Amino acid sequence: MDSSKKNKLWALLFEFLTIFVSVTAAFGFTRWNDNIKDRSSEKKILLEIKNGLEQDILDVQANIRYHQEAIYNIQLLQSYLFQDVTDKNLTSTQKNRALQDSLGIIFHQIFAPVIVEQNIAGYETLKSKGLEVLQDDKLRLDIISLYEYDYQIIQKSEETSFGGNFDLLYFSDFNRIMSKLYHLTANNQFVLKDVNVLPENEKNELSLLLNKIATKRINSISIYNDLLKKIQFLDRELKSYLQ
Repeated sequence: MDSSKKNKLWALLFEFLTIFVSVTAAFGFTRWNDNIKDRSSEKKILLEIKNGLEQDILDVQANIRYHQEAIYNIQLLQSYLFQDVTDKNLTSTQKNRALQDSLGIIFHQIFAPVIVEQNIAGYETLKSKGLEVLQDDKLRLDIISLYEYDYQIIQKSEETSFGGNFDLLYFSDFNRIMSKLYHLTANNQFVLKDVNVLPENEKNELSLLLNKIATKRINSISIYNDLLKKIQFLDRELKSYLQ
């Protein structure tokens, strides 16, 4: 092979290598740039999820307190039914007066449902971008488990399941009996009667209804406490991952 042909061959080879290196470098840069965008997108999404979790922690704690207040008011009514004055500084009459003054609020708190607020915008963004955006497999599974399983449990428990509809389940029987123990004045004020006007069997029936509501609310508190631990764990996990 003469020198001119060799030179042409080397020139073609050099040109090929130049193009190959250029294309490879461009492809590598594109992947590198995409990775940077993915990591930036991942961080923004996780920060949004974390901010939502922090609000969820406050909402869960508020719902726990609401259930606790309902249980306390159930105990007040129970003490009225059986004249159990746990505060020794109050007479039975004084305690009944305190109960009477807030009877409307007590009825509402015993039967009112708890509204479940869940901040899922960050998780919905993650799903729309694709769950594979999140590199850490364990963190991805923990996030999915919380939003797709744990949040659904409390949602169904409070809003759609048999257990949470206290008004539909118990209020009719409750009001049938309780209405014998109070009357409304012209100013729409509740006035309690002597509990002894109520037959013992109806007193026990009313107590049983209140116990059922208290039991269901205690169960809800248990579910909330378990959920709270999982939210707090994921919140700490995200904080560590984002540092």
